[in-house]
Amino acid sequence: MKRFRSWQNSLSKEQILGMRLVLSSCLVLMVMLFQFRWITHSVAQTTQASMLEIKKTEITNTVKNIVCTLDAEKQDYMAKYTDVTNEQVKEHLYQCLRRWIYSSSFEDGAYPWVKELLSFEGGDNYARRLIHPGEPETEGMYLSTDKDDGNGYYLYREELEELKENGWVYHEYLFKKLNSDEVTKKIAYTQLYSDYNWMISMGVHIDDLDVYVEEARTRILPYAIEGILILEGILIAGYILLYRLQRDQYRIGEQLLKNQVESDHLTGAGSRRYGDSLIQVYYHMFRKRKKNILVMMADIDYFKKVNDTYGHEIGDVALQRFSAAIQSSLRAQDKLIRWGGDEFVCMFEYDSHMNVSGIGDKLLAAIHGIQIETERGVVRLTSSMGFTIFHETDNSVEDIMKRVDNALYEAKKQGRNRYVIDI
Repeated sequence: MKRFRSWQNSLSKEQILGMRLVLSSCLVLMVMLFQFRWITHSVAQTTQASMLEIKKTEITNTVKNIVCTLDAEKQDYMAKYTDVTNEQVKEHLYQCLRRWIYSSSFEDGAYPWVKELLSFEGGDNYARRLIHPGEPETEGMYLSTDKDDGNGYYLYREELEELKENGWVYHEYLFKKLNSDEVTKKIAYTQLYSDYNWMISMGVHIDDLDVYVEEARTRILPYAIEGILILEGILIAGYILLYRLQRDQYRIGEQLLKNQVESDHLTGAGSRRYGDSLIQVYYHMFRKRKKNILVMMADIDYFKKVNDTYGHEIGDVALQRFSAAIQSSLRAQDKLIRWGGDEFVCMFEYDSHMNVSGIGDKLLAAIHGIQIETERGVVRLTSSMGFTIFHETDNSVEDIMKRVDNALYEAKKQGRNRYVIDI
C-alpha cells in the first residue's frame, strides 16, 4: 500500500489526468461495445419479427389463392362437362392441385401441402396425407390426433380444433426441412377447403429468415463502427450520438422494410405488389362473406404529352400531385395503389347505398385543382376513371380488373375528363 501511494505521489497532474482519460475511454468503450451488441440484437429481432409477419401474409395469401383457383377451376370444369360426377370433379381438382404444387417454387424453402380430413371427431385415421413435397414418400399415410410430435405437442389435435371453429389456423411446430434431415421450428397457415374437406397448408421454417437478419446487421454495421469511433473520441457527446444512431437505425430499418413491401417510392401510394395481395384478400372476403368493394381505376389524360412536352421531371411531379389529390379525397380505410405508370387503382369498402357518382365527382374536382408551374407555362391535369364492384359471376380477380379497365377505356372513348360506372 505504501509503495502504491509513493508511486501515486510521484505522478504529475497531467499523468493522472491522462490515466483518468484512458480509464474513462476504456469504460466508455466497454459501454459502447455493449450498446453495439444491444443495437444489433434489437435490429435483428425487429427484422425477424417484420419478415415473419411478411412471410405469414405471403403464405396466407398463397393458400387463399389456391382455394380461389380451385373454386374457379371447379366452375370451369363443371360448365364444360355438365354430366360429370362429384367424384370425377374431385379427382380432376386433385390432379390439378398436385400438378400445380409440384411445379411451383417458392422463396425461403416454403411449399404447400394438402391433407384430406376424414373425420371431424379426430382419433386414429382422422386424415390422410394427399400431397407433400417435403415428404413425398408419406403421401397416402393416415394420420392421428392422438399422436404427439415427440415433445408432448399434439399438432393435429390443435389444428383440427381450430379448423372446426374458424376454418383456418396458424400454428408453430417442429418439422424436417425440405430436402434435409434438419428439424427446426416452422410456422404454417392451414385453411379448410370445405367442398372436399381438404386441409390446404403452407409454411416456412423460421430460421430460414436468418438471411434477412444478417442482411440487416450488415447494413447497420458501418454506422455502428462510425458511432463507436466518434464516441471514443468525444466520450459523453459520443455516447449521445450512439443513442441517436440506435434510435434512428431502428426507425429507418423498420420503415425501410415496410416501404419496400407496401409503398411506391415516388407517389407515396401503395405498391403494385401490395395492391395485388390486397385485392386477392378482398376477393376472398367477397366469396366467403359477401363483403364487396368498389374498385376505381384512373389515369392522367394525355400523360405522355405532358412527359414529351415538359420533361420527365415534370411528369414525376404530375404523378405526385395526382396521387396527393386523390388521397386527399379518400377516407382512412380507402386504399390507393399505383398500378403502373400513370395508372392508379383505388379500393373502397362498398355498400348498396354508396353514392359512386358523388365519389367520382369529388375525385375529378380534386384533380381539376392541380396546377404545376413550369418555365413553359402552367400544366393542368384531368383524369379518366372507371368504377366497378365484384360480381357473383367473377371467377377471379382478373375478371374485376378487366371490367374496371374496360370502364376506364370507355371513359376515354367518351372524351376523357370523366368517369364510367359499371355496377
